[in-house]
Amino acid sequence: MTNSSVTENHASSSSGGLAVAGNSVVVDSVVVTGNSSDGSVGGIYVATLNEDSSAIISNSRVSNNVASDIGGIFSISSPGGTLTISRTTVTENVGENVGGLNRVSGNLNIESSTISGNTGAGVYVGYGLGFVSLSASLPGSTFQPAVPLDDFSEVAVSHSTISGNSLEGITKYENVGCTSTESEASLSVCSTSLDSSALSPAASAQISVTLTLDHVLAADNGLEDIAFAAQASWSLIEKADAAVVAGPGTQIGVDPGLLPLSRISDTVSVVPIAFGSAAWNAGSPLFVSPPATDQRGLPRIVDIVDIGAYEVQEALVVPVVVPVVIPAFTG
Repeated sequence: MTNSSVTENHASSSSGGLAVAGNSVVVDSVVVTGNSSDGSVGGIYVATLNEDSSAIISNSRVSNNVASDIGGIFSISSPGGTLTISRTTVTENVGENVGGLNRVSGNLNIESSTISGNTGAGVYVGYGLGFVSLSASLPGSTFQPAVPLDDFSEVAVSHSTISGNSLEGITKYENVGCTSTESEASLSVCSTSLDSSALSPAASAQISVTLTLDHVLAADNGLEDIAFAAQASWSLIEKADAAVVAGPGTQIGVDPGLLPLSRISDTVSVVPIAFGSAAWNAGSPLFVSPPATDQRGLPRIVDIVDIGAYEVQEALVVPVVVPVVIPAFTG
């Protein structure tokens, strides 16, 4: 789907906006806004079916969608499949658990994007939160790929801003010890969000995630900005889990002084940083493109690259001091 709008639809179950499945899914330059569902997903449901399958959402906006579980995007794939979110705005969606994006299985890349101002978590990785109800409510077996409960995912976030979400900025499903020996009634005690039918025999519900952050700005979220172990480089994280490893150039516990969400075009909204912010000129001095531009399409390097999806375009001007020569007194 390209150059299209999906707006103001309502579903009694499943997804209010888009529901797509296939081996290769592309959503480019699309606006998905104002959709709602009495079921699990307000904006977009994406399923890819094979290990080498891919889904790409690029140059798009997913905003102001509402659902009981996940406001913005829900995505699932067979292990090894990859979802890429590129130059995309995910803002002001409303979900009880996840406002922005829930990636259940497979790998996830987020590049030059803004996930901000959502009610619920900004990015949630792992099972639960609508997984079972979606499988039951969406028509056709193609929407129900066989996904093992024990999975390994790689999540890479770069040159992006995750801010102002009401719960965590980036978080994941934690294994709470539910096993096949639990009764259906007691499973609700193990996890209020994972239905018992999702549990296979002798399996626990867990997911192993490797999270890497590169030039990521995560701040002003309601709970931890990064809520589990991560390897961060040239990033700014205001509230980080103790397991976050601060690599080169990473600042933790610093307020970047973010400006309000600003709409640039029909598909682009950004959270600006001010000239002089802790994220300004704070990226790697050795950085070379790609990306060549920030999320807005403006030059990515002005002086030194900034942290996040937004590059301040005002260059630092160093005053030139001209020495004044006072003639010697000859009287």
